[in-house]
Amino acid sequence: MAAEGVRVQVRRIGPELVEAAADVLADAFEGYAWTTWTVAADRHRERLAALFTLTIGTVGLPYGDVWAALDADGRPAAVAVWMRPDRPVPDEVWAAVAARDAELAGDRYPDMAPAARRRRDRRTAGVTRRGRGAARV
Repeated sequence: MAAEGVRVQVRRIGPELVEAAADVLADAFEGYAWTTWTVAADRHRERLAALFTLTIGTVGLPYGDVWAALDADGRPAAVAVWMRPDRPVPDEVWAAVAARDAELAGDRYPDMAPAARRRRDRRTAGVTRRGRGAARV
């Protein structure tokens, strides 16, 4: 017998949901090997949320597409960020993001920096741990 899922609405989001979307991604990536290796352990969850807020607000919304599955209360339960080839991110924006990444990642930034420079697409997707396997569209 299949469990009843939670109904969600999937839609593009705007600036009003950046922090909530960043919290979803921080929850999804907490304990993930890559973020454990590349983001300092002290205030780790806070750092993750700030890094995702930066990515969504500075890169994702202006130059890409940010979508979320919203629960019945309008809160994101899953988030996806895609970059668009028809909206290139200016070099000065990448430079500002890199400078802030260095602050937010803390002592682990030297491990993050080489990959961040190679992977400028910044696409990501994540689901809250409580929401994994629960949603129906």
